[in-house]
Amino acid sequence: MSKQGSNTGEYRAKTAYKDKAEVETYDAWRFRSWKGRLVDALEKRALGRALAHLPAGARVLDLPCGTGRITRLLLERGYKVIGADVSKEMLASAQGNLVGLSNLESLDEADAEKLPYGDAEFDAVTSIRLMNHVPPGIRVQMLREMARVSRGMVVASYCNPRSLSALKRRIKMRLKPARAPWHPATYAQVAREAAQAGLTVSARYPLLGPISETNVYLLVRKI
Repeated sequence: MSKQGSNTGEYRAKTAYKDKAEVETYDAWRFRSWKGRLVDALEKRALGRALAHLPAGARVLDLPCGTGRITRLLLERGYKVIGADVSKEMLASAQGNLVGLSNLESLDEADAEKLPYGDAEFDAVTSIRLMNHVPPGIRVQMLREMARVSRGMVVASYCNPRSLSALKRRIKMRLKPARAPWHPATYAQVAREAAQAGLTVSARYPLLGPISETNVYLLVRKI
């Protein structure tokens, strides 16, 4: 199944993973080392905590689904899942990685800035490892779309610039130009962007306190 939203601008996060070679090495480059396996486990633990009160059988949109790493976790938790990504190559990889898992409704080609779904189609939307690649103004538009298609719950990860890992990253970027733009966000920035999208921060789950740069946020519709 393929549902396509319109593109409203080009930036690396939208185009990089349309490269087949990039997709084929995505998981190996990030998650095969001992550090990568630890980060993978911590991200999944944080996501599980954010979704702790979402019952099995709930309908979830995983955006972007990438190679299906988080999609698999959601399926294993008993959710009915649609995985969506702007990259056809990522979707093809996810299709191969998710063979045999039940409750996967579809893998759709979709742009997070203009989602091809109706209002409140999902009980929750998950978005892991996207926002740190996206400029702030576009992040707000993405959050608006996630809030629109959700019945009130959005779980998204952001990079905290006030962490030891972020400090290390900034030092490395001074020594060697980064391969991709990096867009971290403080808690206050996340709260402002969420408010612009009609959401509020309900909880924050840092992976390793002030050490890791990744924070998983539970955002809910403002009352």
